[in-house]
Amino acid sequence: MNRVDLLVVTVLAEELLAVLNLKEGGKNAWIEDVTSSNSPYYTTELPLDRSNRFTIAAVLLPAIDHNYLSHLLYMTKPKMVCRLGLSTEWKRDSIAIGDIISASNALLYSSNQLSQGLFHYQMQDYQTHPHIQEWLCCFDQENRNWADTASETEKPKSHFGMVISLDRPLGYTKVFDQLAEKEKDLIALDMEAAKFFSLCDLKDSWIAGFIVKAVADNPNSYYKSVTVAAQYMLHFARYALAKFDTNEKGIWKIPKETIFFTGREQLIEQIGESFKQANAIALVADEPSFGAVGKTETALKYANTFRKRYKHGFLIKASTELDLTRGFIEIASKLELKREDEKNLLSSVKQWIKASEGLLLIFDEVDLEQTTSLQSLLSQKLKSHILLVSKTNSLEQTRVEEIKLSLMTAEEARGLFIKRIGKPLADEEKSLESLSAQLHYLVLPMSQAASYIAEKNITFQQYLDIFLKTRTAIFGNASELTQDQIASVVVEINFQEISKNIAARDLLYFTCFLDSEKIPFELINTTAVQLFPTIAKALEGVEKKPGQLKDLLYSISYFALINIDISEKSFTVDKLLHQRLREKLLKEQKEEILTNLTKLLLDLFPKLDPLDSPLCNRLITHISKMADSSENEELFNRQSGMLFNIAGYYCYQRARYSEAEPLFLKSLTIFEKALGMEHSSTAASLNNLAELYKVVGKYDKAEPLYLRALDICEKVLGEEHPSTATSLSNLALLYSKQAQYSQAESLLIKALEIREKILGKEHPSTATTLNNLAGLYTDQDNFSAAESFYKRALEIREKVLGKEYPSTATTLNNLAELYFKQKEYSKAEPLLMRALAIREKVLGKDHPSTAKSLYNLAWLYETLGDYTQAEHLTKRALEAFEKTLGAEHQKTKSMKENYFVLLYKKTRAEKGALQ
Repeated sequence: MNRVDLLVVTVLAEELLAVLNLKEGGKNAWIEDVTSSNSPYYTTELPLDRSNRFTIAAVLLPAIDHNYLSHLLYMTKPKMVCRLGLSTEWKRDSIAIGDIISASNALLYSSNQLSQGLFHYQMQDYQTHPHIQEWLCCFDQENRNWADTASETEKPKSHFGMVISLDRPLGYTKVFDQLAEKEKDLIALDMEAAKFFSLCDLKDSWIAGFIVKAVADNPNSYYKSVTVAAQYMLHFARYALAKFDTNEKGIWKIPKETIFFTGREQLIEQIGESFKQANAIALVADEPSFGAVGKTETALKYANTFRKRYKHGFLIKASTELDLTRGFIEIASKLELKREDEKNLLSSVKQWIKASEGLLLIFDEVDLEQTTSLQSLLSQKLKSHILLVSKTNSLEQTRVEEIKLSLMTAEEARGLFIKRIGKPLADEEKSLESLSAQLHYLVLPMSQAASYIAEKNITFQQYLDIFLKTRTAIFGNASELTQDQIASVVVEINFQEISKNIAARDLLYFTCFLDSEKIPFELINTTAVQLFPTIAKALEGVEKKPGQLKDLLYSISYFALINIDISEKSFTVDKLLHQRLREKLLKEQKEEILTNLTKLLLDLFPKLDPLDSPLCNRLITHISKMADSSENEELFNRQSGMLFNIAGYYCYQRARYSEAEPLFLKSLTIFEKALGMEHSSTAASLNNLAELYKVVGKYDKAEPLYLRALDICEKVLGEEHPSTATSLSNLALLYSKQAQYSQAESLLIKALEIREKILGKEHPSTATTLNNLAGLYTDQDNFSAAESFYKRALEIREKVLGKEYPSTATTLNNLAELYFKQKEYSKAEPLLMRALAIREKVLGKDHPSTAKSLYNLAWLYETLGDYTQAEHLTKRALEAFEKTLGAEHQKTKSMKENYFVLLYKKTRAEKGALQ
């Protein structure tokens, strides 16, 4: 699990049930049971306030298991942790039955010694706040039961102080009295709290923690008392979390660093200080040969340590220009910027970045030689902060301040292992030092080794023996290994352990043709179950029991080879493992996996609405990865070409042209090889690629592709086939854009003849050709011919499609513009009003096409001198563009300029009338 706000640990079933019954918020609250034998926890989402929600994960652990708890903390990454429970009545005057005890400090009493406080978080201000007090329920002292309302008895008190956690039950109660006398703030005993909180290392962590206990000593009041404690805990946490997050209205897409990340405190402070003087900073390795020194983890740690400095935060991969474009498109999506053109979209995002304050951008895996737009961004004056995690040390030309990271120290390595494993070292210091040295103090290999040790519950020496044996098996007696080789040994050890679960192993093999990052759960549900019988058996009935998929993924994540993001419903595979997986497969196995995966993606993608489905957007990255890999070339077939063509068309529709082009190119290459140079599918692929080049203005590249497509259609399908007519029309529109009107006209007339003969004189495609011809004649000022063709097109569309169809509105608008050009305003006005009415009804009042109709009508009234009407309509058009396209879109800006010019004209006209 990821992005849990509050993790609650209980040791009794009644306590867990009390948490699960927290249904505050009525119909807005829901509880998801994701329990299984391997993951004994629950989640429930509850409202934080009227507009925000926070998520609770509650875990039942009758015995505190350090290995499982450390994994649970790693997976949930909570903002707060809480130990919920009960306490007996103490012989202290200040505490009575029905009271609530809460604490932000736990002490451990072990072997007759009291250790130092294991966690501390100052929450007194929240504890004493009146809103917290209001949620205390009442205990009826006389009837020894919890009252339903506060009016039945005196309101109970809440007590704030320390609790003591024991490693074993006390033999006699005098020990508590002695401890209470020594520690004046000590108010209660707890058998589990300190053991749990010791894993969090809360002094140096971003996790806040507290303990809530109800006071009860009567079985009849037991359940109601713990219910009160749960309610108190809920509202305590709700209020505190609201205080913690001062940026809830911002967009924060930077993940948490791993909970076991340790060290680098001085570096993180150095980054914070450097940002006071500079807006862009780069994290690079101290030596070019140093790779896994924890640069990305350090960047994430900085982001979450200084979270309150920022309103927005994004993590963007920047190894290639395409990666960067995808990152900017993701920002646009989160900002709900809608664009018709990729160039305008990216420009708007960059303008937003340039103008934004309180913005943190982390660019990961930066390669400036491959990302020219990032270089351009860095050269500008920015208000936002940019943190570069560089793959290379070649940043001199940017003049970005560099902060260099060296390998971990022996002490930092020790801290990492202890934090991950969660147990004392005993006599293993020397073994730990030897193991850290063998791993060259590399952060990721040490984390993966620690995960193996924790999960297998073995000693450092035992793991060291396994490492040396595996190293020899792979690399022989080589005296020195590179960083990648060391990492590959650790990955191999963990993979071999995972492979004992055949379904988990096959699931990893399934991912080897996809991108390693953000693999959607939906893809596993719909495809992997059909690829491998082992996975199918493990996930049998997964639609009804989603916990099965999570269990399978968790069995892998225990060994730090994948990272699960529950909030995004995806998981990421370790990059080194991802590279090695295909090396482990035979050619026949690769072909089977890729063929089946292609078939199933091809089956899934068309079933989704390509314009609206978030899953389509998530799948594109993985389909593009399949297309980009040169290793797959000999395995591609006709179905691969179809998949890439459909995915490319999806990107084309979304104006993501830089992503569409390589997919169309790959599709064309496959069709030419698999089907031949003169196949109809090859022609369709040529046409799609040409359309893309035409839209982006690369006419010299578009024309030969159109000509090839037309030649194939005429040879294979015939000169009078509808597809041939389409090719003619497309080529004609290209010539029209280049003002080659005579060539365009002859092609459109030929296309019209084909469509009238084959499809009929009243077919929508015939109307489209008529409309295109009319537009061509309008450009040449041949108004009579244009009017005739527009009227014919309008008649067909009204008859076949209906009088309230968007295409009908388009022709009405085109005909009105023709009349406007001829200054026949009385003819134009009713057509523009009809087009506006249709678009408002069918497309909505804020659609860009509706806004265009509003402005066309406004321009007519402005021309006629009716500034009041023009102002009203222009203002409505501006509001529609701002709402759907965003304030930074070029159309919005142009509309704003038009609006101000109109207001100026209106003011001058009014002054002239007064004079």
